[in-house]
Amino acid sequence: MRIVLSTTADPEVTGADDLKSLDVLAPAEIPADQLTDRLAPLGTVEGDHAWLDVARLRAAGRPDDEQWVAGFEGMVGYAASKGWLDPAGTAVRAHLTGRE
Repeated sequence: MRIVLSTTADPEVTGADDLKSLDVLAPAEIPADQLTDRLAPLGTVEGDHAWLDVARLRAAGRPDDEQWVAGFEGMVGYAASKGWLDPAGTAVRAHLTGRE
């Protein structure tokens, strides 16, 4: 699953069926101080990672597909086992890519 940021549009969720990876593609032309604004309302940026709202991410996928939801919950569970969820369990950490 990937969140694609741009300078002209809202964030776009792509690859919703790929629940084995999660990243935010943040092209280098977006200044670092504008990344959180470009990612809203899906999450915030902190350093070289993003914190993504789990409920909004689920809603952007296929929330009416039970099999997809089970896979999504598995992805979130894996993230929790690695310490990649915030203490409240409402945000998951993802790498920022494309900053080169």
